[in-house]
Amino acid sequence: MAEATPRTPLATDLADRVTEFARSCKAAARTFSMYPDGHPAVSGAVTRLVGAIGKATESGSLTLTVLNDRLLVNAAEPQKPDPAIGELAALLYSHLIGELVIETPGDPDSWQVLLRLLGRPPEEVREGGGIAALFTGTSIGIAELDYADILKERQGGTAASLESLMASLLGGGGGEGSGDGPGDEALESLLKTADDAPQLRKFARLLNSSGGGGSAAPAPAEQADTVLKLLRAVAKHFEGKPREEVQEQLQNMTPMVGELSAEAMTELLGQWEAGGAVEGGVNLVEATAGQMGDDDVARFVAGSVQAEGGSTDRLAEAFQALVPEGDRRKQVLAMAEEHAADSDIGQSESFPDLWNNVEHMLTSYSDEPFVSTDYARELSAARRQAVEVDQTSDDPPERIEAWMGSVADGELQEMDFQLLVDLLSLEPDGDRWRDIANVVTG
Repeated sequence: MAEATPRTPLATDLADRVTEFARSCKAAARTFSMYPDGHPAVSGAVTRLVGAIGKATESGSLTLTVLNDRLLVNAAEPQKPDPAIGELAALLYSHLIGELVIETPGDPDSWQVLLRLLGRPPEEVREGGGIAALFTGTSIGIAELDYADILKERQGGTAASLESLMASLLGGGGGEGSGDGPGDEALESLLKTADDAPQLRKFARLLNSSGGGGSAAPAPAEQADTVLKLLRAVAKHFEGKPREEVQEQLQNMTPMVGELSAEAMTELLGQWEAGGAVEGGVNLVEATAGQMGDDDVARFVAGSVQAEGGSTDRLAEAFQALVPEGDRRKQVLAMAEEHAADSDIGQSESFPDLWNNVEHMLTSYSDEPFVSTDYARELSAARRQAVEVDQTSDDPPERIEAWMGSVADGELQEMDFQLLVDLLSLEPDGDRWRDIANVVTG
């Protein structure tokens, strides 16, 4: 894989101002997802954001190039980017925003429109025509990514590798697969690879392990979203063709889908249930994961057991969704055991006991006695939201330090003392008053 081209370092003072903008933007987006228009928290968040924009654009407008985990500012890259910059990049990237041009001064109305769109599920925005089509504000320029165009943009050259295609989908830099994209030959290469199941599995393993760029593996939700983007590109490439031909091309991608982690597969299947994976009238997940054969599912189970060292709740959920027929499950699990026995985990003396536990969990797991179907869907969405909230760090260090200080030992002792004093002022019973006073003086 080609090495990433070194970026021009961003000036420190501008990097600080962009960091403050990123924090304010992430905080405002979170506020918009929690409160309706007109709420004081919303107006306050917009005011702070516009103030941060004013500082960031003191020297003129900013062009933010959006990659999946970072931002380039006027083609330069912060040397030690704050986590808030990566989090904002991920948010923009999830909505297929490839470039954001910010004019000065910031227009509050435009930012309210954009923040409200960013607070909606990306699939819902895409179904409405995409964020560039729905956004009508001024002072902000949006360039929306079209993965079908990215894959078809350049003509000629050598066939793009799976690694460069992955880098293009995830926004990685360097070599073929960055900048203008891998070209039309990349899509042709991918479609030829559709007949090569091992290559498709390699593609998914790249996504599971490093995102194709040597960085940390994307979160399960991002893995599922990246696969969906690729499937959308394939569906768009065959737009206008008979529905059966589109479905056949998508079904060829099932080995790639089957190589996903159990958590990513659960995320993908959730899109199927929610109806958020439709392109050209074809449900992308139903046409791929829904068409997985017994051997594909068996490989998926064996791979997950190998990766996790056993079965998990997410694997059980995915397995039962992929194989709803009870009598078919035992047959698929027998095939999965053969695949697992040929792997490293199958060489362990404890493998028979481990596999007995896997079979028991995958055939008997159910949360239906405790959780309704609708509530289970809500829990799945909440789990995804919780991860996003947990990874949000748009508060500056001094604010976090102040919060931590408010729960320090001395502060807690002071609150305990104040509580006891309040109890003394409220207690009319002399005997009990004496007991409390003894605690206070002690």
